[in-house]
Amino acid sequence: MRGIDRPLPALEMHRIMVRLSCPAGAASESPWEGPPSQLRGRRLRAQGGEAANQELQIERRGRISVLTLSRPERHNALSPDLSQALADAIKEFDDDPAQRVAVITGAGERAFCAGADLKILGERMEAGIPPGVSSPDIGGVGACRKPVIAAINGLAVGGGFELALCCDIRIAADTAWFAFPEASRGLLAAVAVSLLPRMIPIGAAMDLLLAGERMSAAEAWRLGLVQMLVPPEALLTTAMAKAEVIASSSPTAVAASKKMVRAWRDHLLAEQHRVQQDLAAELVSTGDVREGLRAFAEKRAPSFADGQKSGRNGD
Repeated sequence: MRGIDRPLPALEMHRIMVRLSCPAGAASESPWEGPPSQLRGRRLRAQGGEAANQELQIERRGRISVLTLSRPERHNALSPDLSQALADAIKEFDDDPAQRVAVITGAGERAFCAGADLKILGERMEAGIPPGVSSPDIGGVGACRKPVIAAINGLAVGGGFELALCCDIRIAADTAWFAFPEASRGLLAAVAVSLLPRMIPIGAAMDLLLAGERMSAAEAWRLGLVQMLVPPEALLTTAMAKAEVIASSSPTAVAASKKMVRAWRDHLLAEQHRVQQDLAAELVSTGDVREGLRAFAEKRAPSFADGQKSGRNGD
């Protein structure tokens, strides 16, 4: 199905544009092929201290900020430290006039982001801290005034899929896949239930949220969730090239365009999120959230309530 490879003919042109933007003496190199000293990488120290410092890597490449979720042993799952580090990094990027576009990707070849770390989520639930989000956003990405590109290098599941939805443009490796398994674990996809029906047909959104089955990168491209589909080895080069194209335009015009499109897409989003919060509280009251997380930790099938409130929440 060659239509999926539609972006590839422009790849060499993008590479040339990126090379022209590199410092003198580096024009023959891809921005991802130079030595570490040229990449000027650094790591963010967030509220979580050294743990967070190791979980998010930040690189400045000219006008582009590259944020790499770096928990490959946990499929780059969003721990509290990583979530805070990401939020801090996005705010820093948004406030830096020298930075124009951000690219978010995952460390390793297997995962972009596996969403919330269910082990930590289960521990917090047992301690009486219910899951939830204060807004339909992940890490402030959706609220960022500047463009953010998701370079999806592997699985994007649950909150990881939601993080990609919060980005403005999604470029995926053709080996990536997506899923919302929350319902099978007694959870509500708190951001996706509000964003997804605004981005794809209702039936497709229902299928993803209710069945929780895997969706291939090709299907995500067909639905318009992914804008470009490329081989894994071309992912970061392509994302950087797209970022450079955007960064070369008027930052004021780019910001205004994004603000207007988001105003249209997010109309009544806050009201919809309040409904989501009520439903999430109702779900917690059934005990299904706790049972789903326990079953996941114990590697067994969950035994959910019949739809009515049960006493299991207080076990």
